[in-house]
Amino acid sequence: MSLYKRGSVYWTKFGLKGQIFRQSLRTSDPEKAKRKETQLIAQAAQGKLRSWTDPFERLPFHRDDSDPGRLGALERYLRDHKPALATSTALNEPYHAKALAEFFGDTRVSNISESMIREYVSKRHDDGRANATINKELRILIGILRRAKRWHLFSDEIKSLRVRKSKVGRALELDQKLWLLRASQAKKGWSRARLAIILALNTTMRAGEIRGLQWKDIDWLERILHVRRGKTDESQREIWLNDEAFSAISQLREEAKEFFGDDLSPEWYLFFCWGQDGEPDSTRPVTTWRTAWRSITRSLVCPECRQFQDPAERCVNEECGADIRKVRSPISGFRFHDLRHQAITELSEGGASDETIMSIAGHIDRRMMSHYSHIRKQARRAALEQLGRESSGEGHNRGTVAPKTVHFANVPLSQLLEKNGGDDGTRTRDLCRDRAAF
Repeated sequence: MSLYKRGSVYWTKFGLKGQIFRQSLRTSDPEKAKRKETQLIAQAAQGKLRSWTDPFERLPFHRDDSDPGRLGALERYLRDHKPALATSTALNEPYHAKALAEFFGDTRVSNISESMIREYVSKRHDDGRANATINKELRILIGILRRAKRWHLFSDEIKSLRVRKSKVGRALELDQKLWLLRASQAKKGWSRARLAIILALNTTMRAGEIRGLQWKDIDWLERILHVRRGKTDESQREIWLNDEAFSAISQLREEAKEFFGDDLSPEWYLFFCWGQDGEPDSTRPVTTWRTAWRSITRSLVCPECRQFQDPAERCVNEECGADIRKVRSPISGFRFHDLRHQAITELSEGGASDETIMSIAGHIDRRMMSHYSHIRKQARRAALEQLGRESSGEGHNRGTVAPKTVHFANVPLSQLLEKNGGDDGTRTRDLCRDRAAF
């Protein structure tokens, strides 16, 4: 342990567990210097102090463009952190790091203060960024500060922003589903979004899984689609293509041939992107179809002239000109991910077993079934009406022999569930789901 002066400021240098620590105490008062030195030794013992031999905290936050060969703390963190991340997260982290790089620039990691972090959060909030997005960016900053052994200085004061809990997705009624499919055909520019909608409704695939499809993932002879990249390892699965899904894939192939010729490379993407030069690029997937999706789900019909149009104050039909400010689309707020909920709900209502649904959708356990599967109003109403008819005896034809009395005490539980929860529609299908739980 050594306390010495450099100019008028005291410095300390000490060794602990084979590491050397050296740091400015930023005071010219010897008593204050001794107290600060004692605090630093305690922090080093707790693993909260970066050793002098590790220069990470002295690096600039973002690399200097004049010296591209030198990596900044941000670039080193992203590089070293990438192997521990899921594929989708590793692709998104550089995107969330851009705002951090612009704000902190070449500021040394050791010079980042609590006030700077708060200023960054306020700026991002003023830019209109959602709390969830800001939290993702903060997680990268926190990871860098932790590596520099400096996060403990701010952890008690800097907290994640409050994020509204996402609601469980919804399933559409039949008329709403037909509205969605018809609305997606309204404009030619929505054609690829419409094909993505059809695939999601007929395969339970997530948006990211659809965007990542390559031609090598399609087995044309067996009509099987291979999901090779998903949200989790369990998402990798095979899905049989029904007529609707197979037709959508075929349309995508015909469109691709118009741009790239008959020889489509297996590595090319079904949903390819468009480059900055306006030319299609089959080697990269489309990043999003958010604009088309929002337009589809917000589009409405004027109650006066029945003309299909975008939201506005007045009807676009000059002869009508009705006030449509309060008119809303019947599928307003419906998310693209809700198409997955829709498909799983229809599978469940169609009598598919939990094991079948989980194998198609790539679920891990049954708890996800309760999250994704919805029983719509019509299904609940029909089940209760059927229950009422059977209770009053209306469910049996006149003139038939009354059913034999069954003594439940003598019937095994598995047989009870099979009799009352079968596919004949005599009881609500919830019993089929509960059978596995028993």
